[in-house]
Order: sequence, then structure tokens, then C-alpha cells
Amino acid sequence: MSRLGIIEKALLVTGLAAVDIWLLSNADKAVYQAWQGWVFDREVQGQPATVDAFVVEKREQIERWLGAREDSESRPLVRVPTAPPPSARGSVPLRRSPPNDALVGRLTIPRLRVNAMIREGVGESTLRVALGHIPNTALPGEAGSIGIAGHRDTLFRALRKIRSKDLIRLETLDGNYVYRVEDTAVVSPRDTQVLQATHSPELTLVTCYPFYYVGSAPDRFIVKAHQVSATRQKASFPDDRKSRAGPTS
Repeated sequence: MSRLGIIEKALLVTGLAAVDIWLLSNADKAVYQAWQGWVFDREVQGQPATVDAFVVEKREQIERWLGAREDSESRPLVRVPTAPPPSARGSVPLRRSPPNDALVGRLTIPRLRVNAMIREGVGESTLRVALGHIPNTALPGEAGSIGIAGHRDTLFRALRKIRSKDLIRLETLDGNYVYRVEDTAVVSPRDTQVLQATHSPELTLVTCYPFYYVGSAPDRFIVKAHQVSATRQKASFPDDRKSRAGPTS
């Protein structure tokens, strides 16, 4: 075999391996998001969440998509509660931070069709399958700035199209909160002032920048939004709530 043929085969093997890695990574994220989103909806509705029930429901959905099953009952994929206008609120007492990797809630940006579950922490094992709540920042329902991080090439890919006045919804087991985008900025990774606590409830989204940069991106893209409405629920944040046993790794 010629040297050129060997190089071509090596490049082909390398390319196929890269494709396999990409497929496995995205499949892992998709399975986690589907499972954890389903568990979250069941818990909000006060219904038990088991692997068997998840498999049965998803099998029924696939059968309907393939035309093998007719079902007049429509199940919403995302629970979208109606939030009342904001009312006068004083400072909200701080709660204990959730454990690392615990489920925090779900973030949706309707115009961009972003819909992703949030876990506590920003380690790679978390950001590989979910958005991450930045430790030591506020939690939904607290006064201060909530920090949410995500990868620019997966769950936060659509942030490149974010606009002023876009609405962002955070759903938690404590309540549901709506934010309106005020501004965006590009900052250094060392600029932690964007996450400093504030007296009013705010939301800060963080991802790497530029979006199409090859390799480790040098800057951070920041989205700042302020809270415009909130609906509180009776359920409190369980200190021992861990992400459910889905196939995450």
C-alpha cells in the first residue's frame, strides 16, 4: 500500500471515530434531557416517576408518531403555567444551596425554542448533559443574580440569536419565574462582576464566545435579564434532591 493510501485510511478512521464520539455525546445529552424533563413534569403534577412508566409513555408516543396507535388525549411536552403580574416583594430569605448535580429546574426561551434541564454545578459531567447553575449565585425565588452556564455548541447554541426583550422562563418545584432580556455583553472569563449579587431578582446566562471558535473559546457571552413575574408553589426545595437515575454516563 502506498504512503498516500495509508494516510487516506488513517484520516478516514480518525474522521469516523470523531463522528462516533459526537453521536455518543449528543445521544447521552438527549436521553438525559428527555428523562429528566419527564421526571420534572411528573413531580410538578404530584405523580410518581418510574423508569417503567417513562418507557411505556415514550413507546406510546413513538407508536402514535408511526401511525400505529391512535390516542385522542394530547399530552403537553412542556408544562407552561400562567404567571401573575409581579407584586411588591421584599427580600427573599436565602435557602441552602442544593447538592452538586441536584436538579434545579428547567429553562425555556420560547422564541429560540430552547428547552433544557438545569443541574447544580458547572463541572464537565454536568454541562455535558444539562445546563449548570453556577454555585454561590442566587437560586430562583431569591433576590440576587442567578447564574446559569451552558455549552455554546449544545444547549446554549441558540443564544447567538438572543434579542433584547426576549422572555426566559425558569420552572422549579418551588415556583415559576419569567425574566425579560435587558442586554448582552462579551467579557473576559476572569470578569466575575457580571455574577455579583443584586438587590433585585435577575438572571445571568453564560456561555463561551465566539460561538464558532475552534478550540477553547477565549471569551464569555453574557445575557442579562430581570424578573418580570413569579408564581410560588407550596413545595420546598428538598436538600437531598439528586438528579434521578437516568443513563447519564
